[in-house]
Amino acid sequence: LSSFSRPIIADKHRQIGATGATTTANRILSLVSKVFSFADEAGLWDKKNPCKGIKKFKEKKRDRFVQPGEMPVLLRQIRAYPNATLRDYFLICLLTGARRANVFTMKWVDVDLTAGVWRIPETKSGQAVRIALVPEAQTILCDRMKICGESSEYVFPGRYGKSHLKEPKKAWAKILENSGLKDLKIHDLRRTLGSWQAAAG
Repeated sequence: LSSFSRPIIADKHRQIGATGATTTANRILSLVSKVFSFADEAGLWDKKNPCKGIKKFKEKKRDRFVQPGEMPVLLRQIRAYPNATLRDYFLICLLTGARRANVFTMKWVDVDLTAGVWRIPETKSGQAVRIALVPEAQTILCDRMKICGESSEYVFPGRYGKSHLKEPKKAWAKILENSGLKDLKIHDLRRTLGSWQAAAG
């Protein structure tokens, strides 16, 4: 830890930001800062956190979401994707507006298909939330339950049924390629639902 001085960290932050990856530079700075904070709490570091005082780059918030004209094309490609687990994962992300990490770890014990409610035990804020499942989402989950049965703890199990699904980057890239859409991330599906709800009042 002592080899990482404030000038070294500040210079690396500047170098990464100079390439245009300002958001990445800020995330790395935050991560390094957390490492020193943890070391301080664990009694491994008794000096000032060298990341303190390093000014972060200004970040431009993403406002990308699926446009009305893009939605039919995107849905058609998602529904045509051959892997049922990935296909359903993308649709649930879109239909619930939940964070992809929460959808990854979605468990059957937290889903009440009769009431049409999904309870997320802990969100990014540390709070539990309840999400109402629209009919389309309920249908998808009912079909998934028939596929998974009681053999899986997770709604979207990982390969060979172990743990849960991981980041499906290749699948998403293929869907975007087939739909002709650019600069659309999985996280933007969450933003899409929020934007459409806001527009609808």
